[in-house]
Amino acid sequence: MVNEQKEEPESHLAVVRNLLSTGGPLAREQWNLFTDKYAGGIKSPRRVHEHKLKNFVDHYRLGYHLVSQAASLRLLMEHSPGLQEAWKQVVHSTSGQNAKLDPNSYSEEFVKKFLDNLVIDETPVPPRIMLAKKVLLLTEEGIGGFEDEWADYVKGLSGTASLNPADYSTEELQAFLADSDPELLDPAKGDLVYSVEKFLRLDDGGAKRWVDFTREKHENDEFPDPRDCDEEELKAFVDSVAGRIQALKMKSKTKKQGGVRVFNR
Repeated sequence: MVNEQKEEPESHLAVVRNLLSTGGPLAREQWNLFTDKYAGGIKSPRRVHEHKLKNFVDHYRLGYHLVSQAASLRLLMEHSPGLQEAWKQVVHSTSGQNAKLDPNSYSEEFVKKFLDNLVIDETPVPPRIMLAKKVLLLTEEGIGGFEDEWADYVKGLSGTASLNPADYSTEELQAFLADSDPELLDPAKGDLVYSVEKFLRLDDGGAKRWVDFTREKHENDEFPDPRDCDEEELKAFVDSVAGRIQALKMKSKTKKQGGVRVFNR
């Protein structure tokens, strides 16, 4: 009778090493998260206790995955080309054109800041605050073009003479916009016009992007006024520069572009 030699089971150390070498970014990310939480941050599998190696292997094979900021971002980007572009713009603007796009290559703090800004972007702006933002767009010193009109308007109001639009009621802000730039009061198109003009002021290359984007429909207009564009065109432009907008937010850019064309109506 021939004795059959039983094959020795592969050690958990060998399994972990194999996962880390062949499992791609997900396996490496899960190992990093696991060791940070359960192994005191020790990354070398050889230095991690056998029972912890077994726990990692068992959980990984069962599909139980720890979640990190990078993992959350990667999953979101799988379903959103716009978010992929936003992340790409942020990475390139902060780390150079040849920087890696894998979220795992960046600190938790950096990825969290990116995700937090996205949450803020999705939060609806209260109507009065949006009106104040639009008034501020028109009255920004040296750029808005309606500084004097705003100063005269608030002088005629009873009470405070503050120049800060946020200090005024919905009705007072609406009245000023109705006289100065009524198209900004449109709840749909007005918000898009605001987004376009805000982008043109914040982004150094915004003017060229706008001209290039609108050239086909407005070939006879050197610099089309956003108010002369329809909602579909405005929304398409805002979507096309979503990554740039996110990059500007991440960099907390406060420098205002000089010489921007302002459309006084």
